[in-house]
Amino acid sequence: MKNPIIYLAILCTILSCKKDEKEVVLKKQTLGHFTLSKDKIQPGDTLQISYNGEDSDMSAIYYYMVNNTYFPEDIEFKEKESQIIVPDSATGLAFNFKENGQYDSNNKKGYLLPLYTKDGEMLPASQPSLYYYTLNEGKNYDIEFEKESILDSLNKAVSTNSELKELWGDNYIYFIYRQDKEAGKTLMEDEVIALNANEDLTEDDAIRLYGFKNALGEKEYADSLKTVILEKYPNGSFANRQIVMEFSREKDFNKKLELYNSYQSPVEGEDNMKNYMLSQIANYYAGQGDFENFKEYAQQMDSNSSKASLFNSVAWDNAEKGQYLEEMSVISKQSLDLIKELENDPDNKPNYLTTSQHKKNLERNYGMYADTYAYILYKTGNLKEALEYQKVAFEQYEDVEIAERYLEYLVEDNQYEKTEKEASSMIENSISSDKIINLYETAYKETKPNDTNFSETLSKLEKIAFDKETEDIRNKMVDKSAYDFTLKDMSGKEVSLASLKGKTVVLDFWATWCGPCKASFPGMQQVVDKYKDDENIEILFIDTFENGPKREQQVAEFIKNNKYTFHVLFDKSEEKSNGFEVAEAYGVTGIPTKIIIGPDGKIKYEQVGFSGTEKLVQELEILFEILKNS
Repeated sequence: MKNPIIYLAILCTILSCKKDEKEVVLKKQTLGHFTLSKDKIQPGDTLQISYNGEDSDMSAIYYYMVNNTYFPEDIEFKEKESQIIVPDSATGLAFNFKENGQYDSNNKKGYLLPLYTKDGEMLPASQPSLYYYTLNEGKNYDIEFEKESILDSLNKAVSTNSELKELWGDNYIYFIYRQDKEAGKTLMEDEVIALNANEDLTEDDAIRLYGFKNALGEKEYADSLKTVILEKYPNGSFANRQIVMEFSREKDFNKKLELYNSYQSPVEGEDNMKNYMLSQIANYYAGQGDFENFKEYAQQMDSNSSKASLFNSVAWDNAEKGQYLEEMSVISKQSLDLIKELENDPDNKPNYLTTSQHKKNLERNYGMYADTYAYILYKTGNLKEALEYQKVAFEQYEDVEIAERYLEYLVEDNQYEKTEKEASSMIENSISSDKIINLYETAYKETKPNDTNFSETLSKLEKIAFDKETEDIRNKMVDKSAYDFTLKDMSGKEVSLASLKGKTVVLDFWATWCGPCKASFPGMQQVVDKYKDDENIEILFIDTFENGPKREQQVAEFIKNNKYTFHVLFDKSEEKSNGFEVAEAYGVTGIPTKIIIGPDGKIKYEQVGFSGTEKLVQELEILFEILKNS
């Protein structure tokens, strides 16, 4: 068993200097390419840091932990040096450096740093904070650790320290339960005993007891307690949560409205539950063409971000149908104005994003909403203005459909030279489709009416794109151990990874509820069809992150109804947690995720998300060719 302390290892170098004729020893700390000006860091310290990697275009962030919560901050380097101030509340630090699109894992140990008191003693909360961070984020940054060892150390550290136990609260108990049901069950049962010993429970205590009993599977007890809480606290926070749950399940709109009207906001400031209900009600009225009521309920939302998302969604849905275009123009423009308001309000940044990440998110949202607004402007005959906003959208999203609309508007505006220039750049950078090629050809023939070399020119651009894509893929390739698994397919046959050694294996993690997964499947079917007779390639579709008694039937019906010829495997729920065995082993946190395993049985490439059919197909074709010749 690995010792979890290795993740906190500190390498020190000692430098000396003189000040006021007294020798002061400055102890620096070096981990991999990273150097800090102090070895035993304290909350409130100002640190000089440097990073001596190979990539001058490196980016970096750091997380500071406050018990079982962690917050990201940007690091701005100038000539590979920077300075940070450790917050007074911090209990641990984790640094993440990205070069050439890959995180520097410091030989799989990460850059994890405990904090100390003025007396040089490690803060009691420091190691638990770092353990918690490692369990949650370690795989995202390619840190290797033994889950059971780290989990056991975390549990012991918090459970044996009454102050930490109180600070970490119930979120910690549920976290442990998600990781290891048996360990979590023990913690819950201890809390249940303590709560039952109290004859006069507050509402909060009763809610905690209900939560524990529900998680432990004692449904009858939990249901009876639920009745008592609702009777005793009819206007409490628990009652409000039940209203929201009923609201989400209710199909009858009038009953939904009644439920919303019975809701009493239990929090000050933004109320996400209230915003959710208002959004649903406003969206319903928009669907009925009742924009007076739409505005009335939408304006009650106290989250500009949620409101902007609602406005964009309603505007796009109606614009696609070609209806209410005047109203949609106003609503769509409001979504853009709301994003601008958020950009000018630094206090709205969520704690889980750095300032630069938040800024980038807002810019991308603005780009998405600008695409909607441009589409409406185009449909209402405002071509010039549509082009302005579509250009903004394309600058934020290298998306094929957005690119198609941008070129289409340019062609309609007779901007053939610009169309040719933009289209050739798109194709050269693997943003391509039949429509983009057709628009490029139209512009090419307009600007070069006597040139008969279009096919040759196009082939050269596609060759450049292919070479760039190949080089990019090579730079992102890895060489990591693959988890050996055995899973059942839809016919009940067991399939093991070990039995496929010598082949290139694609593991496509998906679920029937996942929109991007389903959007990627036409492209994946193309790949399956092309390589169905290649005995050296195996493509496995691993259904994960869904459960239930009808799971297998639901998956089989989905595959059959869509006429996919996929080899589907069912990921197994872990006995001691709420996770799934293979997804957990491969560090899958979002789907679709594709893991490509080479003939040597090692992971060679990882791809998360879906960015278009053409790009997906080409990427896999390139990977197959690289692995075939490696």
